[in-house]
Amino acid sequence: MRRWDPLNELQLSVLSRIADGDGLGGPEQTGYRLSVYALRDRGLVTAGKRHGRWQAHITEAGRFYLEHGRHPDKTTGKESTKRTPPGGAKQASPKRSSHLESR
Repeated sequence: MRRWDPLNELQLSVLSRIADGDGLGGPEQTGYRLSVYALRDRGLVTAGKRHGRWQAHITEAGRFYLEHGRHPDKTTGKESTKRTPPGGAKQASPKRSSHLESR
């Protein structure tokens, strides 16, 4: 699984809960921790035990995902596809004909 693959429904729900301030630290929430670790591996949350208590927090990348529906590392396909020709040489521009040239 790549870091920018879409989240499944459970992961998206867990990410939203963490964004709302639920640290998922209670014993009844241990079933969500596998999803939290998957989110952590993608850089969307931080998670683990601190001061003897398990907690999770959303990252900027996680907020971006909730706002835009994609991981910030995923390209949108809108980036420029312009490439420099091999050797860095510029391509010659086609010569424009002008009615002034015939005078």
